Amino acid sequence: QGYEKKRNNMLKPRKKITRKEIKKDPILEKVANTYSFIQNKQKVLIRIGIGVAIGFILLNIWNNQVKKNNEESSFVFTKALVAWQTGDVDNAQLHFESLTDDFGGTANGKIAHYWLGLIAYSAENSEFSAEYLKQFVKFGKADILLPNAYRLLANLSIDGEDYEKAHFYFNKAIKYSYSDIEQMTHKLNLAEFYLIQKRMVEAKAMLVPILDMKDLSSSLKIRAEELSGKLKS
Repeated sequence: QGYEKKRNNMLKPRKKITRKEIKKDPILEKVANTYSFIQNKQKVLIRIGIGVAIGFILLNIWNNQVKKNNEESSFVFTKALVAWQTGDVDNAQLHFESLTDDFGGTANGKIAHYWLGLIAYSAENSEFSAEYLKQFVKFGKADILLPNAYRLLANLSIDGEDYEKAHFYFNKAIKYSYSDIEQMTHKLNLAEFYLIQKRMVEAKAMLVPILDMKDLSSSLKIRAEELSGKLKS
């Protein structure tokens, strides 16, 4: 009889534990909350893991594309410079334009704006020259070509009778000079600008320190003396 009773109890359906009962029992409630927390955390961690994996894949794709663009742009840039140096200006211009159009985000694509500005300047196309040179200096990176770009912009500003802008560009050329000789050259350019503008006091202030330099190159000294002679005339 005892065995039969025990057997009947085992066969009875077990009562399901409801959420209300869990709330009544602090131990069951803690277990349920812990399980729920772990489940939620797992979902979040899975999502983060997937996000990181996707980000890593996209970064690799982007890096590979950047590397490919840099290699291709370097090849085109070399062809452009060779064409320029051999006097084939038309082909040089086509290659530089290809760089700005197809590889504008690369360093070579940005530098190409300078060369297009220089080509347009040589062809006396002031509008296009100024546009390209302004694009080049906008990139903000200090570059060995930057001082000359500012000098060309200063000359274009003088041609356009915008003397305030010309003064600004001459000073920028001095600021971004890479060597003492280059800086002296641009200071003499500014001194000459002052002389043209009849700003004799400023011209003298620029010339006197240059003439007092002992290690000044002969070419710079001759030019400084020529400009100084105009102060007295």
